[in-house]
Amino acid sequence: MRRRLRSLATGITAVSVVVAICAISIIAVGVLVVAQSTFNRLMVEAGTPAADAQAMFDHSVATIFAVAAALAVVISVALAMGLAALLSRPLRHMAVAAERIAWAGRARFARRLVQPDGAEPCRARARAA
Repeated sequence: MRRRLRSLATGITAVSVVVAICAISIIAVGVLVVAQSTFNRLMVEAGTPAADAQAMFDHSVATIFAVAAALAVVISVALAMGLAALLSRPLRHMAVAAERIAWAGRARFARRLVQPDGAEPCRARARAA
């Protein structure tokens, strides 16, 4: 059961990371494609050569975005692991409680099957008949 809960935590972490990567990808398209074309157009209109405008964009915006994206991935993985632990902890406690109830129930059931005089369990006599 513990293995299943660990896989649940791993699954929650994986899904959270996938969501973060999708969000970063959408932002990347917005920044690196749309903002780049706008930046280049404005810089050319201001009289800067297109090659210089592209180099400025790559040096400033693209570099900062790459660092921010890497930091976002690290933070999202850490938050996803914390979220997974937070969500799976109550499930782990419920699983342990369910196992205790099941084991206690088995012991009581086995005691009910044994006859007080030491005869064979009722289940065994029922099969023999």
